[in-house]
Formats: sequence, C-alpha cells, structure tokens
Amino acid sequence: MRTILWIVSLPLRIVGWLFFLLGAAAGAYDVYNSVQLDRNDSTSLGELWYALHPGSLNVSQAVIQRQISPTLWDPYIQTLLVWPAWAVLGVLGIALLALARVFWKPR
Repeated sequence: MRTILWIVSLPLRIVGWLFFLLGAAAGAYDVYNSVQLDRNDSTSLGELWYALHPGSLNVSQAVIQRQISPTLWDPYIQTLLVWPAWAVLGVLGIALLALARVFWKPR
C-alpha cells in the first residue's frame, strides 16, 4: 500500500516542484525588470502565457467558452490571468506539493 501511495504522489511532487520553480523564475524576472526599469512592474499570468504560446491561449479561451461554460472563462479564469504569474504559479506549486504530502509522508 505504501508503494502505491508513493507512486501516486510522485507525479504530484514533480509537477508541484516544476510550478514552484517556474513561479520563482517569474518572480526573479519581475524583480530584475523592476530594478532595470526603476519601477515596480509585475508580469501577469496572461502576459506570460501569451508571450510563450499565444495560440494555445486563444484556443483554450474558445474551447472553454464554447464547450464547457462561458461563465467559467469570464469571471474566473480571466481573473487568474491578470494576477502576477509568480503568485499563481508559486501557489499552485505549493498546493500540489501539499497534496502530494497528504498521499505520502516520508518517515
């Protein structure tokens, strides 16, 4: 049983650390840009997603609005997309790491 719980928690830990490190990198990028530009500026999750792959952002919006629910995109996902990328990615990473810890606690 313990091995099964470890196997379940492994992908959660890997993805959790990935999101946490991406959030830390986004935060470091924001701090670097703030120092260079001499103003407090934070990159939103939507800006980061659009810079990395604009097509997937547009497709995900269309799929969610047409196939799932239009109200899911407008108040909820749009709100997440305007929040700072470091905060969203970091909190998501910490939440996944905490969930993995629920499944498997090292001795």
